[in-house]
Amino acid sequence: MHRPHIPASGPPLSRRLAIAACLVLALATQGALAEHMADTVSVSAPRIDFTLPDIETARVRIQQTPGGVDIIDAERIRDGRASTLADALRGSPGVFAESRFGAEEARISIRGSGLQRTFHGRGLLLLQDGVPINLADGGFDMQAVEPLATRYVEVYRGANATPFGATTLGGAINFVSLSGRDAPGVHARVEAGSYGYSRASAGIGFRWGDSDAFISGSQFFQRGYRDHAEQNTQRVFANLGHDFGGGLRTRFFFAGVNTESELPGSLTRAQFRADPRQANPANITGDQKRDFQLWRLANRTTWQVSTATDLELVTYGSVKQLSHPIFQVIDQDSTDYGMQLRLGHNGHLLGRPNRIVVGALANRGFVNDRAFVNAGGRRGAPTGNQTLDSDNMGLFAENHWQATGALTLVAGGHWTRSVRERRDLFLADAAPADDSIRLRFDRVSPRLGARYALSDDTEVFANWSGSFEPPSLSESSNVLGSGASAALLANRAQRAQTLELGTRGHVHLGAHQLGWDLAVYRAELRNELLAVGLPNQPASTATVNADKTIHQGIEAGVRLIRGNWTWSTTATLNDFRFDGDAEYGDKRIAGLPKAFGITELRWSGPGSWYIAPALQVATRSWVDHANTLDSPGYALVNLRIGQRPESGWGWFVEGRNLLDREHIVTTGVLRDARIAPPGPPGTQHAQFLPGDGITVYAGIEYRPKP
Repeated sequence: MHRPHIPASGPPLSRRLAIAACLVLALATQGALAEHMADTVSVSAPRIDFTLPDIETARVRIQQTPGGVDIIDAERIRDGRASTLADALRGSPGVFAESRFGAEEARISIRGSGLQRTFHGRGLLLLQDGVPINLADGGFDMQAVEPLATRYVEVYRGANATPFGATTLGGAINFVSLSGRDAPGVHARVEAGSYGYSRASAGIGFRWGDSDAFISGSQFFQRGYRDHAEQNTQRVFANLGHDFGGGLRTRFFFAGVNTESELPGSLTRAQFRADPRQANPANITGDQKRDFQLWRLANRTTWQVSTATDLELVTYGSVKQLSHPIFQVIDQDSTDYGMQLRLGHNGHLLGRPNRIVVGALANRGFVNDRAFVNAGGRRGAPTGNQTLDSDNMGLFAENHWQATGALTLVAGGHWTRSVRERRDLFLADAAPADDSIRLRFDRVSPRLGARYALSDDTEVFANWSGSFEPPSLSESSNVLGSGASAALLANRAQRAQTLELGTRGHVHLGAHQLGWDLAVYRAELRNELLAVGLPNQPASTATVNADKTIHQGIEAGVRLIRGNWTWSTTATLNDFRFDGDAEYGDKRIAGLPKAFGITELRWSGPGSWYIAPALQVATRSWVDHANTLDSPGYALVNLRIGQRPESGWGWFVEGRNLLDREHIVTTGVLRDARIAPPGPPGTQHAQFLPGDGITVYAGIEYRPKP
């Protein structure tokens, strides 16, 4: 049988890396030669610092960004259960992070990124110490992060993640690790709680001469609130750094993850009302799970070329084996690798301080993807065999010019080229066809911004930016037709233009200290990747490109301190809708609640005691884009109490959902719930994911003196 020609994907990655290296090194040389023309300056511009600064330094640095950003202190994370990505990110303005069934797999979104995804994240760049965790197709695994090995978390919403090379609508989240320099000695923690929850972790940091290292290991297990929701995960994280002198430093990072997760699945509304703890019967019959092993190695090397110029090289690679029985059994072996070069230079422009950052990136991922009939959770007859390749390269730049003592102007952008290629290796006897497809996406995404300091403690900011996101490999494997007529359902890249305005700062009001962070944004999207279905297949929920959509909202955080009392509130308002769509008009896009947030009152007393009651709320959310089926909102009462000294032994007790409210924490996404699902008459859509009932957790922790 004739196989259609698949064009080569361009120059090999090694040649692209060489081209990128030459470009950045040329810029570095230019910067070094120009150094004698400008004094060393300090300009208000974000820097990704290899030395991994303390949280106060990081907070000052990140707040120089002209847009929505946040710093999450790991000390706050460790005040209670610190197990999942949702635990770490809950309470950050604009970040929706909710576990699907109390496990590490979560639904995570910023500004409506990855709206149709209830699994395996997309639409964000996840990093560890500035090194990408995402696979080359843009997807990421929540289990690849260890909150207890983290000092703090940086959240860059939207295009504010430009210095990391991010192009997505949602932005980037950077987990900064503990190291032997800032966390020497032995660290240990044990947690236990409801529904068979247990977690143990231990780490050790040490330093000798100009070198340091930190290694940690953890074990996580839970039976889960629902049936068939058991999870068992082991992780090892380590980093090793060395200072060669002369401004040259390097640090290696290693991660190993083994995770096994049962999937209880979604329920119908009737099933939820009858028993929210039950699993979907099909998930038990098919023993549906998601198990994988992941190994990752990365290096980050920086060279302070001069007092004005710094150069950074990041290289990384990972291998992953996935076994995923769902409606079929999916077995995948994937390999990903990449690099990034960044050059920063401080100088003058028109006699005023100026900092420019330029960079180049390239990464590639290969997946051997095989599918089988699900025979009770085991492989049955083969149904598919394909390879999926992702190939990306890009150039980015951002310039910060301090036009006046109070005003800083920002200009920059990205050029990105992405290739998604599918090679069909499976020819079914009944319908021999070759569904091999190759698509290429190119885009320039600009960025303009400004910060204006009203005082030493208060500022306003504004920015306008473009974003760009090609479909992931799983979306690229949704093929309509076969042979020469085969086409991807999502065959265009999602792009957007976003306008953002905001303010942040703090003031003293008598005995009170008031701090705030407020951002308002509007994004106009084209070709958004959504599960909107096909006109000729009404029940389909395959991901396709929508026409025009709008994402807009408000992200707010407020903190009021008086003595030992701290009242803090974060609130997010979402308005995501179609824009004159031929089928949906201006209806709301399904997937996330219109508003959600947390308010907490914390008392910190003598002897490092604390008590913190909190209220967590979310409004209703639409399940289908036709806005005919919704999920009700909820309000949960939580409480944390404990003692956390700077060193030695500490402890905590945390209660969640103390009123034992039955609630739906998130849902799947449908095109139109009025279209009956497959099955006998009266069959309902199973799209609801119940949240945990009342839960209590307790833990003890030991940490050495700083």
